[in-house]
Amino acid sequence: MVYRQDAVLIRWEWLILQRKRVASTELFSIGYDAEKSQLEVELLNGSIYLYSGVARMIYEELMASKTKYRYYASYIKNSFPYEKTQ
Repeated sequence: MVYRQDAVLIRWEWLILQRKRVASTELFSIGYDAEKSQLEVELLNGSIYLYSGVARMIYEELMASKTKYRYYASYIKNSFPYEKTQ
């Protein structure tokens, strides 16, 4: 992981996804791949989840939300297929 001012850059052989650091009580960073409709969420406890089939509008609403964890828990957490990547 390479830490930068407001972003975390994650490198895999098949994916480079930039996550943005967010102000939240439970979330650490959020990234979105528009081509694959994938949302990556890193929690403060270090867990990372990759969600599939997430529309860009959902990502934009999450990033604009004043209560990001509440939005995440209500509209994303149990609404999309996911895998825990870390």
